[in-house]
Amino acid sequence: HLSIRRQRQMCIRDRSKVFFSPRLATEREAVAKQVQPGEVIVDMFAGIGPFSIIIAKTRVPKAIYAIDLNPEAIAFMKENIAINKVRVVTPILGDAREEIAKLEKADRIIMNLPHDASGYVGDAMRSLKPGGVIHYYEVMEEGQIKSRLDSLRDIAMREGRVMKELARRRVKSYSPTLNFYGFDLQFL
Repeated sequence: HLSIRRQRQMCIRDRSKVFFSPRLATEREAVAKQVQPGEVIVDMFAGIGPFSIIIAKTRVPKAIYAIDLNPEAIAFMKENIAINKVRVVTPILGDAREEIAKLEKADRIIMNLPHDASGYVGDAMRSLKPGGVIHYYEVMEEGQIKSRLDSLRDIAMREGRVMKELARRRVKSYSPTLNFYGFDLQFL
């Protein structure tokens, strides 16, 4: 828990310029539990860093690279890193597509950008070690799942990879017809 003084300090920043959903706490824990000691993790659309920080606090990764294009999100993330006293999270301000190409190959990539992540899957695959896992999130109708997974398999084939679906979760409802889904996908 944050001290009142620390909470007041954080209020100085404009929270309306960042996104955070406490409803994803269970999802963040589910991903963190899959992390093995020594893994390299890339959080492509890290926001204020909730996935990265829970992993750093509860697991023993080698490194976590947390990328976001929003300077306000990176500022909040840096505060969260300091408050939570985690040392393996490296915040990176920039476009995920450009920044991920500069990093060491990852064992695990988190793609929590539910409306646009599909456009970055090829970049993620090229930055993933063989056998690595992508945690992919998308908002869609249930009837669109098969088509999306087929599309991801096609991208994998073009990248010379084979995709294996490890898990699929309906994380939360988004609207009367749309749901927020999480997929754990391994690329061989």
